[in-house]
Amino acid sequence: MLDMEGHGNDDVATCPVKQLYYKEVADMLEKGMNKEEILAYYVDQMGEQALKAPSKKGFSLFAWTIPYVVLFIAALFVYYVIRKWKIKNKEQQNQHVKTKIPNETERNSLIDFIERERKKYF
Repeated sequence: MLDMEGHGNDDVATCPVKQLYYKEVADMLEKGMNKEEILAYYVDQMGEQALKAPSKKGFSLFAWTIPYVVLFIAALFVYYVIRKWKIKNKEQQNQHVKTKIPNETERNSLIDFIERERKKYF
């Protein structure tokens, strides 16, 4: 598709630029040119800017795909940074909470205390 210098979406009846392009294309079709030849003519004259969308080969393909690749890599980077922060935060929390394992005498005294309280109220 031709870009028509930004007039591709305008009405043919009111846009002189679009009328000019239509006349040129009609003349080329009368001469026996096909769609690919007409597009090649405009690309030769004006470069890839003549097309509404650049071709999907060569450097244009690279230019189309690189933003998505960069976005994907950035998303992976953010994922790993957040994951690292969460792991680091979890390790810090584990350092603050140290449980003391009671020895045998402390354990026995706690059991005795619980038994006395249980007998007192039940």
